[in-house]
This record gives sequence, C-alpha cells and structure tokens, in this order.
Amino acid sequence: MQSLMLAAALACACIGTALAADAPAPSASPFASCKGEVWIIRKSQIIPGGSYQGFLRAVADQSAWYRKNGVTTNEQRVGRVYDTDAQGRVTKLSDGTVETVHINSPKLASLPVNDDGWKAFVAEFQANSKIIDETEVCVNPKG
Repeated sequence: MQSLMLAAALACACIGTALAADAPAPSASPFASCKGEVWIIRKSQIIPGGSYQGFLRAVADQSAWYRKNGVTTNEQRVGRVYDTDAQGRVTKLSDGTVETVHINSPKLASLPVNDDGWKAFVAEFQANSKIIDETEVCVNPKG
C-alpha cells in the first residue's frame, strides 16, 4: 500500500510539500552522507476548514519562495492518496489525504527561513493541512 501511495505521489504532475513552521535550520546536515538526492516524503491531512485547492496554493507559493531565493535544483510534487476498503482494495482518490515529495531538498541554513515569504506559505499550509507522517530518503541514482 505504501508503494501505491508513493507511486501516486510521484506520478502527479503537481508540485508540493509542507514544512513545519518552527523547524530550526540544522547546524550540520545529517544528509551529508547521501551521495544521491535527499527526498522528503510527507503525508498530510486536509483539516476542517482547509481544502486541497488551498494546499495547492501553499505549494505554489512555497515553490515561488524557493525560486525567488535562488533554489533551482529541487522539485516538489503532491498527489492525492487512494482510499482503501477493509480488504485493502483501492476504492477512490482520497478527499482528505495527500502525499508530498520534495526531491533534492535544499539546505535551509543558507536560506532566509522565517522571512515574510516563508511565514506566508507556512501559514497557508497550516490553514489547510496537518502533517501526519514524514520520511527522509537518500535516493542513489545508481540504485
């Protein structure tokens, strides 16, 4: 099932990810040993009063913030998760759960984290969603 959710997230042409509002910039990257790309994969729940469209607006604003700050080597995608029944059979696209994949996530230490642009897209994410799971992955391009 997790591979199905990841495949759905990777197949989506949309961009996206959510970031924690108060995540401090690390002083030394734990990802330095990764010889490939660092991917951050998150599952988020659309909250009451929030919407998938609002989540996508936050994604677009976050991507614009990265580009404005010179980050051009990362890619963000978001996909709706498939709901399943009690037997694990896919039933439909979820109305309330999304998976986001941030490919080649940049080091935040060199970026103006917590500037007005950052705070704006984080507020959009918080108004529309809650992160329910996060995994960091080192993807080696050679397997």
